[in-house]
Amino acid sequence: MPGCSLFAMEETDEKIFMPANLNALIRYKQIDQCLRNRFADCTIRRMQDACSDALAEYRGVYKLVSERTIRDDIRVMRSEMLGFNAPIVFGDGRYFYSDPDYSIFKTPITEINLLKEVFRMLIKEKKNIKGSEVDELLKKIAGITGDKIPAEKPKAILPPVEKETEGFMESRLEALSDISISENRPFPDFFKKETRKAKKEKQKEPVSKKKAKKIVPPGIFYSLPPQEPTKLLGWEDILKAI
Repeated sequence: MPGCSLFAMEETDEKIFMPANLNALIRYKQIDQCLRNRFADCTIRRMQDACSDALAEYRGVYKLVSERTIRDDIRVMRSEMLGFNAPIVFGDGRYFYSDPDYSIFKTPITEINLLKEVFRMLIKEKKNIKGSEVDELLKKIAGITGDKIPAEKPKAILPPVEKETEGFMESRLEALSDISISENRPFPDFFKKETRKAKKEKQKEPVSKKKAKKIVPPGIFYSLPPQEPTKLLGWEDILKAI
Protein backbone atom coordinates (compact mmCIF):
# COMPACT_ATOMS: atom_id res chain seq x y z
CA MET A 1 0.00 0.00 0.00
CA PRO A 2 1.48 3.42 -0.88
CA GLY A 3 2.44 5.62 2.03
CA CYS A 4 2.95 2.67 4.34
CA SER A 5 5.03 3.42 7.43
CA LEU A 6 7.41 1.09 9.18
CA PHE A 7 4.73 -0.68 11.17
CA ALA A 8 1.04 -1.22 10.46
CA MET A 9 -1.19 -2.38 13.30
CA GLU A 10 -3.90 -5.01 13.08
CA GLU A 11 -6.74 -4.58 15.55
CA THR A 12 -7.17 -7.82 17.47
CA ASP A 13 -7.34 -8.70 21.17
CA GLU A 14 -3.80 -7.37 21.44
CA LYS A 15 -1.65 -5.05 19.36
CA ILE A 16 0.43 -6.75 16.69
CA PHE A 17 3.18 -4.80 15.01
CA MET A 18 3.71 -5.68 11.37
CA PRO A 19 7.09 -4.55 9.98
CA ALA A 20 7.21 -3.16 6.45
CA ASN A 21 10.77 -2.27 5.42
CA LEU A 22 13.91 -0.31 6.19
CA ASN A 23 12.86 2.76 4.23
CA ALA A 24 10.59 4.04 7.00
CA LEU A 25 13.39 4.07 9.59
CA ILE A 26 15.57 6.06 7.18
CA ARG A 27 12.72 8.55 6.70
CA TYR A 28 12.18 8.87 10.47
CA LYS A 29 15.83 9.80 10.90
CA GLN A 30 15.60 12.54 8.28
CA ILE A 31 12.30 13.91 9.59
CA ASP A 32 13.69 13.98 13.13
CA GLN A 33 16.75 15.90 11.93
CA CYS A 34 14.56 18.38 10.06
CA LEU A 35 12.25 18.94 13.04
CA ARG A 36 15.21 19.63 15.36
CA ASN A 37 16.73 22.21 13.03
CA ARG A 38 15.60 25.60 14.32
CA PHE A 39 17.45 27.47 11.59
CA ALA A 40 15.44 26.08 8.66
CA ASP A 41 11.75 25.89 7.89
CA CYS A 42 10.75 22.26 8.17
CA THR A 43 8.03 22.07 5.56
CA ILE A 44 6.50 19.00 3.96
CA ARG A 45 8.51 19.69 0.81
CA ARG A 46 11.78 19.99 2.73
CA MET A 47 11.08 16.66 4.45
CA GLN A 48 10.22 15.08 1.10
CA ASP A 49 13.55 16.21 -0.37
CA ALA A 50 15.57 15.11 2.69
CA CYS A 51 13.97 11.65 2.76
CA SER A 52 14.31 11.20 -1.00
CA ASP A 53 18.02 12.10 -0.92
CA ALA A 54 18.67 9.67 1.96
CA LEU A 55 16.81 6.82 0.27
CA ALA A 56 18.73 7.45 -2.94
CA GLU A 57 22.05 7.33 -1.07
CA TYR A 58 21.43 4.37 1.24
CA ARG A 59 18.88 2.32 -0.70
CA GLY A 60 19.28 3.28 -4.35
CA VAL A 61 15.66 4.46 -4.51
CA TYR A 62 15.61 7.43 -6.88
CA LYS A 63 12.04 8.61 -6.43
CA LEU A 64 10.46 11.56 -4.65
CA VAL A 65 8.78 10.51 -1.41
CA SER A 66 5.10 11.42 -1.60
CA GLU A 67 3.43 14.00 0.62
CA ARG A 68 1.06 11.34 1.88
CA THR A 69 3.98 9.19 3.05
CA ILE A 70 5.50 12.10 4.99
CA ARG A 71 2.18 12.90 6.65
CA ASP A 72 1.73 9.23 7.60
CA ASP A 73 5.25 9.21 9.07
CA ILE A 74 4.44 12.29 11.16
CA ARG A 75 1.27 10.59 12.39
CA VAL A 76 3.23 7.50 13.43
CA MET A 77 5.90 9.58 15.17
CA ARG A 78 3.22 11.49 17.10
CA SER A 79 1.54 8.27 18.24
CA GLU A 80 2.47 5.55 20.71
CA MET A 81 2.79 2.98 17.94
CA LEU A 82 6.59 2.93 18.16
CA GLY A 83 6.80 4.59 21.54
CA PHE A 84 7.89 7.94 20.11
CA ASN A 85 4.98 10.18 21.24
CA ALA A 86 6.84 12.95 19.43
CA PRO A 87 5.67 16.51 20.32
CA ILE A 88 5.36 17.58 16.69
CA VAL A 89 3.46 20.83 16.18
CA PHE A 90 2.71 23.02 13.19
CA GLY A 91 2.94 26.80 13.21
CA ASP A 92 4.00 29.67 10.97
CA GLY A 93 3.96 27.35 7.96
CA ARG A 94 6.45 24.83 9.36
CA TYR A 95 6.70 21.75 11.57
CA PHE A 96 8.88 21.55 14.68
CA TYR A 97 9.18 19.91 18.09
CA SER A 98 7.48 21.85 20.88
CA ASP A 99 10.23 20.51 23.14
CA PRO A 100 13.56 21.70 21.65
CA ASP A 101 15.45 18.92 23.47
CA TYR A 102 13.28 16.12 22.08
CA SER A 103 14.57 13.57 19.56
CA ILE A 104 13.37 10.10 18.63
CA PHE A 105 16.97 9.01 19.21
CA LYS A 106 16.38 9.55 22.93
CA THR A 107 13.26 7.36 23.01
CA PRO A 108 13.63 3.98 24.74
CA ILE A 109 12.02 0.80 23.47
CA THR A 110 9.95 -0.63 26.30
CA GLU A 111 7.82 -3.18 24.42
CA ILE A 112 9.49 -6.59 24.00
CA ASN A 113 7.20 -7.46 21.06
CA LEU A 114 8.21 -4.27 19.27
CA LEU A 115 11.88 -5.10 19.77
CA LYS A 116 11.26 -8.60 18.38
CA GLU A 117 9.67 -7.14 15.24
CA VAL A 118 12.56 -4.71 14.79
CA PHE A 119 14.91 -7.69 15.12
CA ARG A 120 13.09 -9.64 12.40
CA MET A 121 13.11 -6.61 10.11
CA LEU A 122 16.86 -6.12 10.61
CA ILE A 123 17.53 -9.80 9.86
CA LYS A 124 15.52 -9.53 6.65
CA GLU A 125 17.17 -6.26 5.56
CA LYS A 126 20.69 -6.98 6.83
CA LYS A 127 22.26 -7.32 3.40
CA ASN A 128 20.81 -3.91 2.44
CA ILE A 129 22.21 -2.07 5.48
CA LYS A 130 25.49 -0.29 4.81
CA GLY A 131 26.34 0.31 8.48
CA SER A 132 28.94 -1.95 10.08
CA GLU A 133 27.28 -1.93 13.51
CA VAL A 134 24.29 -4.08 12.58
CA ASP A 135 25.92 -7.37 13.66
CA GLU A 136 26.61 -6.09 17.17
CA LEU A 137 23.11 -4.64 17.32
CA LEU A 138 21.55 -7.98 16.40
CA LYS A 139 23.54 -9.70 19.15
CA LYS A 140 22.33 -7.12 21.67
CA ILE A 141 18.70 -7.56 20.65
CA ALA A 142 19.00 -11.36 20.63
CA GLY A 143 20.47 -11.21 24.11
CA ILE A 144 17.40 -9.33 25.29
CA THR A 145 14.64 -11.12 23.42
CA GLY A 146 16.15 -14.61 23.17
CA ASP A 147 15.55 -14.64 19.42
CA LYS A 148 17.74 -16.69 17.11
CA ILE A 149 20.34 -15.23 14.78
CA PRO A 150 20.59 -17.14 11.49
CA ALA A 151 24.08 -18.53 10.99
CA GLU A 152 25.70 -17.18 7.86
CA LYS A 153 26.50 -19.61 5.09
CA PRO A 154 30.21 -20.49 5.28
CA LYS A 155 32.22 -19.46 2.26
CA ALA A 156 33.65 -22.34 0.25
CA ILE A 157 37.44 -22.28 0.09
CA LEU A 158 38.77 -23.97 -3.02
CA PRO A 159 42.32 -25.37 -3.04
CA PRO A 160 44.79 -23.55 -5.30
CA VAL A 161 45.07 -24.95 -8.81
CA GLU A 162 48.58 -26.05 -9.58
CA LYS A 163 49.96 -25.09 -12.94
CA GLU A 164 50.28 -28.07 -15.23
CA THR A 165 53.84 -28.87 -16.21
CA GLU A 166 54.72 -29.24 -19.87
CA GLY A 167 53.78 -32.63 -21.21
CA PHE A 168 51.86 -33.64 -18.05
CA MET A 169 48.49 -34.31 -19.70
CA GLU A 170 50.11 -35.98 -22.70
CA SER A 171 51.96 -38.46 -20.48
CA ARG A 172 48.76 -39.28 -18.57
CA LEU A 173 46.81 -39.87 -21.77
CA GLU A 174 49.53 -42.13 -23.12
CA ALA A 175 49.52 -44.18 -19.91
CA LEU A 176 45.75 -44.56 -20.05
CA SER A 177 45.83 -45.57 -23.72
CA ASP A 178 47.96 -48.60 -22.77
CA ILE A 179 45.27 -49.90 -20.39
CA SER A 180 42.75 -52.24 -21.95
CA ILE A 181 39.36 -52.14 -20.22
CA SER A 182 36.86 -54.83 -21.09
CA GLU A 183 33.12 -54.86 -20.46
CA ASN A 184 33.40 -57.53 -17.74
CA ARG A 185 36.33 -55.75 -16.10
CA PRO A 186 35.53 -52.04 -16.06
CA PHE A 187 38.55 -51.02 -13.91
CA PRO A 188 42.08 -52.46 -13.85
CA ASP A 189 43.20 -54.33 -10.72
CA PHE A 190 45.82 -51.80 -9.76
CA PHE A 191 43.07 -49.12 -9.43
CA LYS A 192 41.29 -51.34 -6.90
CA LYS A 193 44.53 -52.00 -5.01
CA GLU A 194 45.32 -48.31 -4.77
CA THR A 195 41.82 -47.62 -3.48
CA ARG A 196 42.09 -50.32 -0.78
CA LYS A 197 45.53 -49.02 0.20
CA ALA A 198 44.20 -45.48 0.60
CA LYS A 199 41.35 -46.70 2.82
CA LYS A 200 43.75 -48.62 5.08
CA GLU A 201 46.03 -45.60 5.44
CA LYS A 202 43.05 -43.44 6.33
CA GLN A 203 41.97 -45.91 9.03
CA LYS A 204 45.45 -45.77 10.57
CA GLU A 205 45.33 -42.00 11.00
CA PRO A 206 45.29 -40.75 14.62
CA VAL A 207 41.90 -39.73 15.98
CA SER A 208 43.10 -36.16 16.51
CA LYS A 209 43.75 -35.77 12.77
CA LYS A 210 40.32 -37.07 11.85
CA LYS A 211 38.51 -34.45 13.89
CA ALA A 212 37.60 -31.54 11.66
CA LYS A 213 36.68 -28.05 12.76
CA LYS A 214 32.97 -27.87 13.42
CA ILE A 215 31.20 -25.52 11.03
CA VAL A 216 27.59 -24.50 11.50
CA PRO A 217 25.87 -25.46 8.23
CA PRO A 218 23.57 -22.93 6.53
CA GLY A 219 20.02 -22.91 7.80
CA ILE A 220 21.05 -23.92 11.34
CA PHE A 221 20.32 -21.30 13.98
CA TYR A 222 21.92 -20.46 17.27
CA SER A 223 20.44 -18.39 20.05
CA LEU A 224 21.73 -16.33 22.92
CA PRO A 225 20.32 -16.63 26.45
CA PRO A 226 17.56 -14.10 27.14
CA GLN A 227 18.22 -11.25 29.55
CA GLU A 228 15.96 -9.30 31.84
CA PRO A 229 13.36 -7.13 30.02
CA THR A 230 14.66 -4.09 31.92
CA LYS A 231 17.69 -4.05 29.61
CA LEU A 232 15.79 -3.06 26.47
CA LEU A 233 17.57 -0.85 23.95
CA GLY A 234 16.78 2.65 22.81
CA TRP A 235 15.86 3.82 19.34
CA GLU A 236 19.27 5.49 19.21
CA ASP A 237 20.91 2.05 19.01
CA ILE A 238 18.65 1.05 16.12
CA LEU A 239 18.82 4.27 14.12
CA LYS A 240 22.59 4.67 14.37
CA ALA A 241 23.19 1.19 12.98
CA ILE A 242 21.28 1.71 9.73
